[in-house]
Amino acid sequence: MDKIEEARLRAKAWYHANKERAKARIRAWQIANPDKRKAHVKTNNRNRADAKKAWKEAHPESDARYYAANKQRVAENVRAWGRSNPAKVKAYRVARKRKIKVEQRCSCCTPNDFAKLFQLGTWCGAHVDHIVPLQLGGMHCCKNLQLMAVEDHKQKTKDDLRAIAAQRRMIRANARRLDVKIGA
Repeated sequence: MDKIEEARLRAKAWYHANKERAKARIRAWQIANPDKRKAHVKTNNRNRADAKKAWKEAHPESDARYYAANKQRVAENVRAWGRSNPAKVKAYRVARKRKIKVEQRCSCCTPNDFAKLFQLGTWCGAHVDHIVPLQLGGMHCCKNLQLMAVEDHKQKTKDDLRAIAAQRRMIRANARRLDVKIGA
């Protein structure tokens, strides 16, 4: 046994023999050094978070096992958190929608390309339509845009809405089959 290990064992034995005294000393130090304590806590929390992340990466199946064993409990906790944090839920939904919009933007088109297409539509009295709707995974790209007559666009929009509703029904049916809760 090396000297460091011996010192560690002695300190541990002393702590267990003098627990109340040690706690009082620690508390006195914390009161006397609030800035150092704050930095120490921050470092320890960061180290704990890093260790937890590393463990989760090494054991990816652990979350799946926990959720499978505690579906009801997890769902209740999520609902309770949502009820007690409505502003955070709203902010999360807005951020998620913004992320989806950003992911649907292409890198080949410039804002000028869109402006020209919309000006052309305005000039000839046509509507600009997404060939594949954004809600069905289409990109917000000039290659996915087309000019359509107003009546044709209204009909295509109705057809697109039916396709979107059918997709949502299919997703909900699959979720029910898999016993997963999906938000409205």
